[in-house]
Amino acid sequence: ADPEVLETILAGVGRALELRPDDPDTLINRGITLSELRRFEEALADYSRFLELRPDDPATLYNRGGTLFELRRFEEALADYSRSLELRPDDLDTLNNRGNTLFELRQFEEALADYSRFLELRPDDPAALHNRGNALFELRRFEEALSDADRSLAERPDHASTILTRAEILRALGRTTEAVAAFARSVELPSDAAYRFDDAQNTQAFALLLVAAAGDPLVVRQALARLSEVLRGPPAAAPDVAVGILRPLFQSGNAELCASALGSMFDSGIEPATLAPFDSALSYIRGGRDPYVLEALNPDLRQAVELIVEEFGRGQRVSTSG
Repeated sequence: ADPEVLETILAGVGRALELRPDDPDTLINRGITLSELRRFEEALADYSRFLELRPDDPATLYNRGGTLFELRRFEEALADYSRSLELRPDDLDTLNNRGNTLFELRQFEEALADYSRFLELRPDDPAALHNRGNALFELRRFEEALSDADRSLAERPDHASTILTRAEILRALGRTTEAVAAFARSVELPSDAAYRFDDAQNTQAFALLLVAAAGDPLVVRQALARLSEVLRGPPAAAPDVAVGILRPLFQSGNAELCASALGSMFDSGIEPATLAPFDSALSYIRGGRDPYVLEALNPDLRQAVELIVEEFGRGQRVSTSG
């Protein structure tokens, strides 16, 4: 909903609560409105007050669980989702969200059980198949994970996050050529379907694409074009994204690829201070590692450069030749 509309609703609900401070329906309405405004701490207070009045309301336990999840209070979210499921055992949204919470807590077997129960009730749900595929991947059950990713993509073929998951699975199975093709497919997707670069897993996957596809200049150019496009956008996480991509590239030991990525990031308007340690490290490496180059840097920058140089080439080295 429009934020201005929500603020108007919130003001009206607030006036109603002044007259009847413990009216359960008004409390829950304000909590839901605050959640939609992403004011989660305030929403949490209203849900908690409601549950003092009606402790076994499954919908509000679900809502409070979602609020706690947004606040990254996963253990508490898990408790609310579990209590809600005791009251509504086969509620699909609660099953899915408890699975997601268990996944965040790295309790992958338990998450798998919730996703599987969900899929017993709704067998072809693409989001649940994607989620179960991720849990299977974490459990190193790669063939089963691949099956779920393929089934999910049969329902929504252009879902970039699932394409990336599939690429990671193929890479884990040693099917590198197919993995690179899947990564490349994600790069070709239109902007409105692009995965979020502020997600750490997707950022790492993008870096792996660049490393794995280094022998295919066309794929690398497409990937760097997408990177520039996304980094010019609104996400405040752009500096973290840049660092998250550059680190694996430097670990690959591919200086040419590092230079291309750095150039793309400079062109995208990333703050030079963010890129300076990587740029200086690359100049030092390409310049024959002359110690005088490091000595000329200020102490903080020199320390950052030394760490990057130490990591350079520690991962799998990839050739840029065909």
